[in-house]
Amino acid sequence: MNKTKIDWRDSSAPWETTPTRKKVHIKQGYVLVHAPTYPAAKFNKSGKGGYVFEHRLVMANHLGRPLTKDEHVHHINGDKTDNRIENLEMLGNSEHKRLHMSKMTSEQKSAMATGLVQYQKVRKLSRELVLCACGCGQRIECRDSKGRLRKNVRGHNTKGKTWTWGGKAQ
Repeated sequence: MNKTKIDWRDSSAPWETTPTRKKVHIKQGYVLVHAPTYPAAKFNKSGKGGYVFEHRLVMANHLGRPLTKDEHVHHINGDKTDNRIENLEMLGNSEHKRLHMSKMTSEQKSAMATGLVQYQKVRKLSRELVLCACGCGQRIECRDSKGRLRKNVRGHNTKGKTWTWGGKAQ
């Protein structure tokens, strides 16, 4: 069966159960479709939602399986609302990035690089050194790689002093 148009009545996939679907167009240009039984459907904290990108649902329906997170569906003609299977192709993450980077001008690439450098400067965390709270005398950076405050060297604890230093229990 050739699926040039979306056939919402296809019963081959378990997430395709209702004949009509509520569609939402978002400002990035993509179309979201209400498919709450699809494994990757997004829900908010109150349990409302169940929307999936239409192009990912079309490709999953074509393949007969849900897509993984590292599989990207690319629109060949660039129209994000044209979700015919002929206009969609499956790419890996690096292939997808390479394809879009090849279409960028040198000015766009330099602007992106400038923005990344500025973002890294903002994210730079202080390298302040503090003494380990257990009393071992080691100096550690006060923040870990995620910006959380640290008080102890990894493996040291302050409760019970169960570690040993130089063969003597502390």
